[in-house]
Amino acid sequence: MSDPLTFELNPMLNRQKAIVAEVESSGFVTIRDLASLFDVSEMSIRRDAEVLAQQGLVRRIRGGLIRADVSAQDAETTPAVPNEGWKKAIAQRAAADVGGGDVIVIDAGSTCYEFAQALPMTFHGTVISHSLPILNAMLDRPLVTTIGLGGELFRRSQAFVGSSAIRAAGDLRASVCYMGAAAIDGHGIYSRMDTEKEVKRALMKISRRIVMLVDHTKFEVAAPVFLSGWGDGFTIITDQPPVGDNLSMLKSAGVHVVVAGDEPVSAN
Repeated sequence: MSDPLTFELNPMLNRQKAIVAEVESSGFVTIRDLASLFDVSEMSIRRDAEVLAQQGLVRRIRGGLIRADVSAQDAETTPAVPNEGWKKAIAQRAAADVGGGDVIVIDAGSTCYEFAQALPMTFHGTVISHSLPILNAMLDRPLVTTIGLGGELFRRSQAFVGSSAIRAAGDLRASVCYMGAAAIDGHGIYSRMDTEKEVKRALMKISRRIVMLVDHTKFEVAAPVFLSGWGDGFTIITDQPPVGDNLSMLKSAGVHVVVAGDEPVSAN
């Protein structure tokens, strides 16, 4: 039997525990997203996935992992990467609205990373971010002025957090903040972890407008940490319009909803 201390200090075992938590929370996670999240190779994630699948903790499908309680029949009919196309469509729609010289904030997360990649090469504005992958992506954009928020690196999201990042954000101003979320509903925006809450709020505070980049599944899940309610300065870009109470509450709050690849759904 492994010594408990050895277990806690073993990065691979800790990563595998975090992978299970991520799959349980999201329902489906791609191999690519996990590799980016943990800053390891896709081969390393595949080895982890094999171990976890043998233990019955997750189920492997082509392109990613799903929860272990999903039936074999459902696993066979699950698309290989069900949300990758949605994220790209959302990112491209959002990037089409960015002005050439805008000062923008880009949040951490896979959809926001897709947005950063989708920015036109002619973009010559400023990007403010606490996300290490997004800051790295801007290295290939010589026309872009990049401002990174320092602080403590939160490895799970590969983003800088803490008082240093919050203070740095307070000295800046932006036209638009492009944000992701773990969940959203008619009441507001939610995160899975408390660790990044104050940095995200600081980034929202310095921006005149907030654009949420979320696929429709974010309306269908719950997350424990409340980030913000809605207001007139909010826009949601998604792949499918919200329905029912969520749509009526968003309209009442003055939130503008845009469906990627479709005409805007007016909130007024």
